[in-house]
Amino acid sequence: MQFIKDEKYAKFTRIVFDTAPTGHTLRLLSLPDFLDASIGKIVRLRQKLTGMGSAVKGLFGVQEGPDEAVEKLEKLKEQLIEVKDLFRNEKTTEFVIVTIPTVLGMSESGRLLKELRKENVPVKRIVINQMLQVTGEGFGERVSQLSEKEQKLRAAVALMNDAEDVTAAMEEMLAAQKKVSKDATAAVTFCTVKAKDQRRAMQMLDEDAGLKTLQRIEAPLFDMEIRGVPALNFMGGQVWTE
Repeated sequence: MQFIKDEKYAKFTRIVFDTAPTGHTLRLLSLPDFLDASIGKIVRLRQKLTGMGSAVKGLFGVQEGPDEAVEKLEKLKEQLIEVKDLFRNEKTTEFVIVTIPTVLGMSESGRLLKELRKENVPVKRIVINQMLQVTGEGFGERVSQLSEKEQKLRAAVALMNDAEDVTAAMEEMLAAQKKVSKDATAAVTFCTVKAKDQRRAMQMLDEDAGLKTLQRIEAPLFDMEIRGVPALNFMGGQVWTE
């Protein structure tokens, strides 16, 4: 409420609060209701005790002013009501779920969405971070083609006059090539398995009755950490193309 009401923040069209993980966020959202009920009990108890004390002091002609503690609690209660209304105001507030494409991430997002809707908190979009854009499709076929060309090259070299010298140079080249291919194969295998896991997780997103109603925004896995305005602008250009 301080951010929203402070004049120095009036120039912003959006104020984004990056909340803690799911469990902490749900406790944060339920905090106003909890404090509202608790403060009500405290105020009633305080008034009861104050009333008993005032009755005793009245016998001795001592007059008391308003209870400052109760006034502060009442003021806090009013602020909590404002926070509750703000959380549920569809015109001014939106909760955006941000997750990663894993089975656990999707399961957690589904649970979070159910709790948010139970609290009447508006949710319209979900952002999936770290989407792989490398699948390794066709890599195996290209490796086979390369192997065939190697066999043809060996056969051609064997027919040459200086076959021994050429063969030695060729073997060095092929040995270096195999090391590169080995590293490439490991990288592609990792990406292929990871992409398969992500597809399984995204299938959960399509099957969940609640999550599939949300607008989906996918952000790729970048080869650098997104920090600073230039990096954010670059990410924005990749994610929001409209």
